[in-house]
Amino acid sequence: MPFRHYRLLHFTLKRNLSEVYLTIFLKTFALSLVGLFVPIYLLREVGISFPEFIIYLIIAFIFVLIGYLVGAVIGSYIGIRKLIAVSVPFYIVFYFLLYNLQNFSIPINFLAIIIGLGDGIFWLAYNIDFAKFSDKKHRGEEVKFWFVFASLLGILGPFIGGFILSYLNFDILFLLVIVLISLSAVPLLNSKDVVIKYRFSLKDIFRKENFDNAHRFTVQGIRLLVNGIFWPIFVFYIIPKYYITGIVFASAAFFSSIAVWFIGNEVDKLNRNLFSDFSSMINGIVSFIKVFVNSLPQVLGVSVLDGVSYSASEISNNALAYDQANKTNMVGFFIFREIILFLSRITILLILLISNLDLISSLKLGFILMGAVGFLQWLL
Repeated sequence: MPFRHYRLLHFTLKRNLSEVYLTIFLKTFALSLVGLFVPIYLLREVGISFPEFIIYLIIAFIFVLIGYLVGAVIGSYIGIRKLIAVSVPFYIVFYFLLYNLQNFSIPINFLAIIIGLGDGIFWLAYNIDFAKFSDKKHRGEEVKFWFVFASLLGILGPFIGGFILSYLNFDILFLLVIVLISLSAVPLLNSKDVVIKYRFSLKDIFRKENFDNAHRFTVQGIRLLVNGIFWPIFVFYIIPKYYITGIVFASAAFFSSIAVWFIGNEVDKLNRNLFSDFSSMINGIVSFIKVFVNSLPQVLGVSVLDGVSYSASEISNNALAYDQANKTNMVGFFIFREIILFLSRITILLILLISNLDLISSLKLGFILMGAVGFLQWLL
């Protein structure tokens, strides 16, 4: 264990990436304060309908994909660190517009374009960086390190965000997020960058070997949508109190971080494909159970199980993706993966839009579909 911790420290220091990690720390903490509550804010405080919210998500996911393409072009000229810095203004503008959404007539879909582009540019830069410099033999452990780091912030963020919303308001929360994200760009201003010239074509995106884990990426895209967006909305409508919602997800993040710490060590020892499929099936079972949840104890129990099984599946899926990226054109592969994530999310959203159900029934249908694809991954 001591050697493993040293190796992770060495992984950071030998690349002189302290500025990048400080940037990601500040950004992740800022988004953990508010990310859980943005969908609730749009539905409850702003008052958009659920079909309008679905269209908002569709537009956002379209522009995440466009952000990947734009980031791939820009990043080949300015470097990965500067590309991360380029994404920061998009987040600042997004939360500034959210702050003013109820004061001015701002089209909600314009916000979807802004956040989609920012997310696409940031995650392309981060994924290339991690795939390029992480250690294949210990990739599961290094992915674990990031997941635990994010989970620890996930404990503080929702708790503090829920507290602010209960005793203050969204305006204060948005201003705090804007300040933190603005500060996150500062460490990169004087940071030395390495420009990696990437070139890719349609052939690089749709290479035959890129399809090896396409079914897992399909399930991953649905899981990110259903667990990351639908479940918090469902929890809030069961217990309509911001601080309770924050406590629920802070508790889930706490137990998830403990589980992930041990799971990450095992991913490097076991068959990652089998591990991914098994954890996906468990998460599918938990997703089915969500349909019947209607009280705080049930919400807490299911959220913990959901967080643990979700993290287990994501660690193995991301480790597989980074392995695969190093065997082919890296940019082309990550754009391909984003296309699969995009198509899976859009499929679910279109099903819900066509179904024309009320909000709660739509969310439950999303849980059922998530459960079904989780089982399907295991069967395949």
